[in-house]
Amino acid sequence: ILTMSDDAGNSNISAGIYKVPPEILICAFKLISPQGPQLFGRPYNDLVNITHSASYLRMIAINAPSLWTYIDITDQPSSFELAKACVQRSSPLNLDISIKLHTRVGIKLPGILALVEYVSTRTAALQVSILLPGFGMLDQVRLAFRHFKYPVLEKLEMDFKTKDSRDNPQRRVPVFCLPEDSPKLRSVSMVDLAPDLDSNAVARLTQLVLNVPSSSWPPGRFWEILGQAAALECLELNARLLRPAWTASTPFHAPSLQQPRTLIPNLHRLVLRGFESSILVPFLFNLDAPELFDVIFELSEINSPILSTWNDVQVRHPFPSVSSFELLFSFERLPLFAHQFLGFLTRLFPEVEELALPSLSALSILRILAQNWESPPSSAQECSRWPELYHLSITTREDACDKCWDRLDAVRSFIQTRSKLSLPPLEWVTVTLCESFKKDLRFPQVLQGLRKALASKNALELHYYTNISAVRQLQRSYFSDSADGCFGY
Repeated sequence: ILTMSDDAGNSNISAGIYKVPPEILICAFKLISPQGPQLFGRPYNDLVNITHSASYLRMIAINAPSLWTYIDITDQPSSFELAKACVQRSSPLNLDISIKLHTRVGIKLPGILALVEYVSTRTAALQVSILLPGFGMLDQVRLAFRHFKYPVLEKLEMDFKTKDSRDNPQRRVPVFCLPEDSPKLRSVSMVDLAPDLDSNAVARLTQLVLNVPSSSWPPGRFWEILGQAAALECLELNARLLRPAWTASTPFHAPSLQQPRTLIPNLHRLVLRGFESSILVPFLFNLDAPELFDVIFELSEINSPILSTWNDVQVRHPFPSVSSFELLFSFERLPLFAHQFLGFLTRLFPEVEELALPSLSALSILRILAQNWESPPSSAQECSRWPELYHLSITTREDACDKCWDRLDAVRSFIQTRSKLSLPPLEWVTVTLCESFKKDLRFPQVLQGLRKALASKNALELHYYTNISAVRQLQRSYFSDSADGCFGY
């Protein structure tokens, strides 16, 4: 409630809306104006509803270009009309455009391309996700986007799928050429598209996200691109859990220690998802990133032919700057040789401070780490015990509530092992448990034992989730009783 003081100093007099300066109203409107995709696809609902309460508010909002810079085009016909209104009202400010089309694309596409070309000189961020009828229309879209001029474009996200590609996931991903005139482009994200990056475009990028099958990228071309990305800060590669064609079926050869590594001096964040260890290991040996501190690995398979290599090859170029490490596997049961692989990772990242294990194999990873630390060194280098580790997070969700006991027991054993080795106690532990697990009578006693082993009583943070299987079973039981006329009573 806005208040104003009169001449006598009384401050309980409500201020009329017409006395509020337009600048203050615009600042208030910005709090409800859209800054990104909305949940139900109606980005300006709140702003329109509020400003329709008074003609003065509506006049202020319509004449404030900063409130209309976000354009969201969906399959709803009204979104295109709203987009044209936003283009007019936001002039001459830069735009943030999101386009998501999946139905009747052939009819809508000409108008969409005309609108994108019309505002290309004002587009600062462009996100496009379109399901095309066929590859012929894909070529039309690629050619159009290539020749558009984007002098202020900074962020580009592209996701073009065809109905044919959904039926053939093993097809070769089409190449997408980036806009020729986009000198300010810094962030590129591609889904099911292999970007054609020239040396000038790569040198300017600070973020590169590729979500494509690794079979679509020849290794030589990939390293050539990374070698030119001197300004890259975030690199995310998602192989879509498909078997890579270029190394998975070939014997692994240990990388030469004399081979020059690819330097990416500003790389801070590295995300590799869906790769096999036969690709991951050479990648890490060939990479030189002195500023790397955030790493996320998701492995689809641990290849056995390279086990001897993990034990014999010394890690001469570790990444001591890495402080945050997230490791997950797309399989629950780890192979017998996972001990060597995890030991290799601890030597590669010796100064981890935050460890996140969101996969189903989190319990096995904790037990293997504890066993490696307690065992005498049997390889060329001793496993790092991560003396700086202070945060452990286990956020995997499972329907079986009996897994919660295993989860807490693994955490307890891990903490006790670190205590035996005189390592500093953890300062923060996050564990996800089933909601019904709190009803177990042993639960308070187990929590008390965990808290005593940590640095402080408040170091343990618990999150709970609903057991979906139990809920569905209860629903089935309820409806079956209702059919018999019992209705659960």
